[in-house]
Amino acid sequence: MQPKCFSYVRFSNPEQLKGDSLHRQIQASEDYAKAHNLILDKELQDHGLSAFTGAHRTKGALGRFLKMIEKGRIPKGSTLIVESLDRLSREQVMDALNQFSSIIRAGVRVVTLADGMEYDKDAINANPGQLVMSLMVMTRAHEESALKSKRLKATWEEKRANIGKKKLTGRAPAWLKLSNDKTEFEVVPERAKVLRQIFEMKVNGLSSEIIARRLNEKGGSWTPKNGWRKSYIEKILRTRAVLGEFQPHTMIKGKRQPVGQPIGGYFPQVVSDDLFYRVQKKLEVNGKHFHGGRTGKVSNLFPYIAKCGYCGGPMAFVNKGNGPKGGQYLVCDKARRGLGCVNVSVRYPEVEKLILENAKRLNPEDILPDRNKRKSEIEQLQEQIEATDGELSHVNSGIANITDTISFTKDRRVRQQLEEKLRHIFDEKEALELRKRELDVKMQSLSVKQEDIETRLKSAKELIEKITEENSVDVRVRLRDRLRDIFDKVVIYPVGTPRITKGFIKTAMKELKGMLSFNELERFKRELNKRIDNRHYRLYSVFYKNRSHQVISPVSEPHLKLDLDAETGKSFAVSVDDSGKPKMVEITKYMVD
Repeated sequence: MQPKCFSYVRFSNPEQLKGDSLHRQIQASEDYAKAHNLILDKELQDHGLSAFTGAHRTKGALGRFLKMIEKGRIPKGSTLIVESLDRLSREQVMDALNQFSSIIRAGVRVVTLADGMEYDKDAINANPGQLVMSLMVMTRAHEESALKSKRLKATWEEKRANIGKKKLTGRAPAWLKLSNDKTEFEVVPERAKVLRQIFEMKVNGLSSEIIARRLNEKGGSWTPKNGWRKSYIEKILRTRAVLGEFQPHTMIKGKRQPVGQPIGGYFPQVVSDDLFYRVQKKLEVNGKHFHGGRTGKVSNLFPYIAKCGYCGGPMAFVNKGNGPKGGQYLVCDKARRGLGCVNVSVRYPEVEKLILENAKRLNPEDILPDRNKRKSEIEQLQEQIEATDGELSHVNSGIANITDTISFTKDRRVRQQLEEKLRHIFDEKEALELRKRELDVKMQSLSVKQEDIETRLKSAKELIEKITEENSVDVRVRLRDRLRDIFDKVVIYPVGTPRITKGFIKTAMKELKGMLSFNELERFKRELNKRIDNRHYRLYSVFYKNRSHQVISPVSEPHLKLDLDAETGKSFAVSVDDSGKPKMVEITKYMVD
């Protein structure tokens, strides 16, 4: 049986494929196999993978070949043909030697066509000079790559230092182009216009999927090769390049990593700070939420603010279609997934109608945070922001001092210690900057003026009126976002509160035994039994941003009352205490928790 052989070809730069080198190497491998009566089993190729970083060993065809050797799937006596040893590795000499020796020890012979060398266990044992020669080749390969990397790094550092005179690279976002003298980027007006439309559509509540669909339907001067996609829209909405920032990157161990701080003013700014950060807030608030689903419809005006009154989890929107048993409902998501809680739904149209009708009657005072409390919280936040600014100032001074020290330090060991300390200080600075941004967001939310509340409420009311005229996607999207500005959450009790169960009744009878006569207790027990998971007593509690709330009920008497004293006219209702136990309270004091 003829021994097998494998050829391996690698290019770190795909541009090298454009020449005749690939064909030449493959032809040379075939000629060698034919001349030595070998079967050329497979041609292994790695294009664009660096042997200096070891990317070809972890990601490429060579890596897969090495794993096959480890598993014994490459027969002993096989041959690996390469142009030279630097095709196999340009890593540190010990790493390169380990890889080389692991191939040889597995019984695979390595042939280098450039110098006609053949390496195997017998040849190296008979002539150790071969191993010395291979080490010299590996060392030279690593030194060449290291020098090239150093020069390339120095070139990019020089480019960054002269960034004000000439741009680092001709690559630019799709809405810009590099000027002829390569000193600045110029805005492509028609594309910048589309870009701003994307941000404006997003801030008005449209999903990335709907934005992409509308742009594809509209067409125009700027359409990507494969059309607008949701992923590309989201990439545009998040990139700080629209603000003019540029983040330099470098390759570290085969991965593209950011290097240094973002460079402000590198690109022309095409989106205002206000519009950009309003969109970022939308993205942050929405998180993983869907905006209207795949069909673009906005059936549910209360996604992720509608909560179950019993477990606090989200209420899921369920559309059962048309028909006698069809319709739209809200049901506890935990119950729907079989994880407990009350599996009783409420009709969505009723929820929407009651809450919107209640919203039309709201006054700004109903939802405006308490003035004195807000003032106190603002003062506390101002003090925290000032303290954080002071810490940032101190940290920046430390960074400047260490940076100056590093520039004058020639001892490599001292530089390493200083650089490590500098990294820790930068981590501290990032944490402080994040803390300040969070404080600024809180300050902004507390600094809302009454005029802003009035404007939001007025806008919501106008949209509610408009829904009756045109129940369009745009109107519902805008109304949903306005409701989020006003409501903190809508708590839904599908069977009323407290929830009456057999266990609740048993505990209630025990707790109330000394308070009521036997007949009253029996009458009360019958009333409680009627309310076991009875959706007739459903109610909704709307919480506003100032933490106040209103109870909305589709029935006139949602609470369980018991007239105990006909002479005094006192009425009582059953409620629960903090531990969940039943308690009796006067009806005039009854509150839904």
